[in-house]
Amino acid sequence: MKNKIKQYLTQIYIKNQEHKKSVITKHQKRYLKNRMESKRQQKVNKQILKDMSDIFQKEASHLVLGTFVTVTQVRITPDLGQAKVYLSFILDKNKELILDQIRENTNMIRSALGSRVRHQLRVVPVLQFYLDDTAEYVEKIEKLFEGIVIPDEK
Repeated sequence: MKNKIKQYLTQIYIKNQEHKKSVITKHQKRYLKNRMESKRQQKVNKQILKDMSDIFQKEASHLVLGTFVTVTQVRITPDLGQAKVYLSFILDKNKELILDQIRENTNMIRSALGSRVRHQLRVVPVLQFYLDDTAEYVEKIEKLFEGIVIPDEK
């Protein structure tokens, strides 16, 4: 990630030197700053992802009605106050129903998370749950590719 950012900044620097403009505009700095996560955010993301997976397997299994839940991604704000948790449900048709059930019991899940991270974080982040539909999207794209017929060249 850092290499990509360095390459991007190098390209901008070279372009700006050619045109004798300022090295990096403030909009470009803001864009790069918002794209990068601090080490602390990355560590907290990993910890919450691990703990949320355990919670859904052990403590909140009654909420998901026997469905296999995968916590695919966690994104936390820079102030560590809010966390977006992306969930994937495998082998279930009523994904929205289960997601609504989880959203209704967010306080119970947050308190379970708080008991696990109480020594690492001062404040337990407010949890927002979202449906991660990348698996369905990949499946849809694969079906489209299977339907493509490539004629033989002669």
